[in-house]
Amino acid sequence: MVSMKSKKSETVYITEGPFDSTFIRNSIALCGADGDITKWNIRDCVWIYDNEPRNAEIHSRISRVISSGQKVVIWPSRIKEKDINDMVLSGLDVQSVIESNTYSGLEAKLKFTTWKKI
Repeated sequence: MVSMKSKKSETVYITEGPFDSTFIRNSIALCGADGDITKWNIRDCVWIYDNEPRNAEIHSRISRVISSGQKVVIWPSRIKEKDINDMVLSGLDVQSVIESNTYSGLEAKLKFTTWKKI
């Protein structure tokens, strides 16, 4: 299931859950972590997964996104909250954190390797 409230001409942020997407500008929610967005012809997207560095399923999903050449948020080590909702509740400017921690390619691989070890 997908919740969509975005403009495809701008960067589209893809979250796991609909509640998290309400805090992010121009976002969609996949209502789960897996989904196929190819049918919507979104040119520029950023995948945002929960901040769970020890979760093997999240590792697999992030790895797939990086391997496909897409952009993904790799949460900085200073962020301890598990998801966007918790980050908002703790007073973080989540949109800024996301925008400054979006990676692709080799840089994403390096950040992801470090993040998994947290």
